[in-house]
Amino acid sequence: MMEMADGTKFARKNVMDLPPYIPGKPIEAVEREYGVHNAIKMASNENPLHTSPKAIAAMQQELENCYLYPEGSSPLLREKLAAKYRVSPEQIIVGDGGEHIIILACNAFINEGDETIVCEPTFASYNIYTRLMGGKLIELSVDKEYRFDVDAVLAAITPKTKMIFLCNPNNPTSTIIGKKKMQKLMDNIPDHVVVLLDEAYFEFVSDPDYPDGMDYVRAGKNVIVLRTFSKAYGLAGLRIGYAVAPLHLAEALGRVIPAFPVTRLSQVAAYAAMDDEEFLTRVIANNEEGRTYLQQQLKEMGMECAPSSSNFIFVNIGMPSREINEELLRQGVIVRPGFLFNCPEFLRVSIGTMEENQRFISALRKIKAEYDAK
Repeated sequence: MMEMADGTKFARKNVMDLPPYIPGKPIEAVEREYGVHNAIKMASNENPLHTSPKAIAAMQQELENCYLYPEGSSPLLREKLAAKYRVSPEQIIVGDGGEHIIILACNAFINEGDETIVCEPTFASYNIYTRLMGGKLIELSVDKEYRFDVDAVLAAITPKTKMIFLCNPNNPTSTIIGKKKMQKLMDNIPDHVVVLLDEAYFEFVSDPDYPDGMDYVRAGKNVIVLRTFSKAYGLAGLRIGYAVAPLHLAEALGRVIPAFPVTRLSQVAAYAAMDDEEFLTRVIANNEEGRTYLQQQLKEMGMECAPSSSNFIFVNIGMPSREINEELLRQGVIVRPGFLFNCPEFLRVSIGTMEENQRFISALRKIKAEYDAK
């Protein structure tokens, strides 16, 4: 039998030490592993109303052109986004999903030994790609309300700090920081620091105190705003996100992007989705209704939810999330267990259709009753 080679001998420095990203289990995998049917996925913050119909129609029309390479810079989409946000097309970089924008930012700006700052728990990719570039991640904690701690972050900045990752609303807590705290952060950041403002879930925020990151881009701050078509428009499977930044930062991002980062289908789907206001209105209304229902039901069970401003709930269930997640999987309900975020008694639950929300609550009530009876 041939002996396997040791990958550590060949891998680039830092690669073998990277923490793996663990995605939510696919429906097909859960149905195979647990022998269940009609499983529901409330783990990956996907759109329960599926995909914008206008996006689907645009893709159908574009199918016959798939033998051609796409335009690498997504010029038509960039022009449309530029008009919407009142910036120039040169300030926009379209990439292969929101995570691709994070990769590009780390490639463009982080040198070996540079520091980046996050407030945990937050999106794991900030950690992974900082370390891949040889940077050092400074991990602070969210505050007592599960929010990004502006004062702690400002105190942690050093001459080695290169980037601050601020997910707003934050994943997995679904909390936001308001306009006053955001302004304090921006007013006090030194010139050598770039803020990556991840607004992947901004469409779902109804709080009037939510700051618009585009204001800081237009003001010329060292800010990269990340947004995506994956969530509100239901294009997660197409992988299309974008960055909006001042020209001096956008130019650097453009130097590290691949030649053809986004498919023809993705480009036309995103372009058409921007015109589908009817779909977006339905998505937001469904989310508001589901968020209210889930928070109320979880509170009735004595469970504390972080203040949610997105399309998911972060809830302290008061039980071990690894064990409870396993029981939910046996009932065909897929959520995100908090132990993955070092929050062992939390679940992150995506807001689904009302039928899915009710099924999750019913399953959790049953499991809690059995757990309490032990």
